[in-house]
Amino acid sequence: SGAPGETCAFRLESAFFSQSERLTLYITGAVWLDSDMERMTVNLAEGTAETLPQGVRLERTERTENGWTLTFSAPHRDGAWSYQLFAGKYYDQVGEEYWLSGWSVREQGNERFYEQFSLLNYTDGIVYLTPIFSRITSLPGPLEIPVK
Repeated sequence: SGAPGETCAFRLESAFFSQSERLTLYITGAVWLDSDMERMTVNLAEGTAETLPQGVRLERTERTENGWTLTFSAPHRDGAWSYQLFAGKYYDQVGEEYWLSGWSVREQGNERFYEQFSLLNYTDGIVYLTPIFSRITSLPGPLEIPVK
């Protein structure tokens, strides 16, 4: 998957497809990023978020001596134990860009996983995160598109 605002492209000219007599694309769902969700606001001091991606919960914000630690949870989906919730960049209130240095993911229970990351040396009380998606659509059956 691409970064927010980018399109993923697959080339049919690859050697993998060159000897195929028939080629059908099967779409079983889609991951969407609505334009009004390209950045979402988290009030770190209050531990609240204006809007979150579908199924995602803000579990905790904690001020540390090195900045802030945030914990989110999300449901497992399509047999995946976890998946990425946010891109690596975030912004302060004046639009300055920062990068996450890393994050951890853990499972707690059978239905949700927890993603935790730190905003190192971040002192602002508000942060703007970059979600990977806003909503997920699953189709009842695959959509078949003949390509070749």
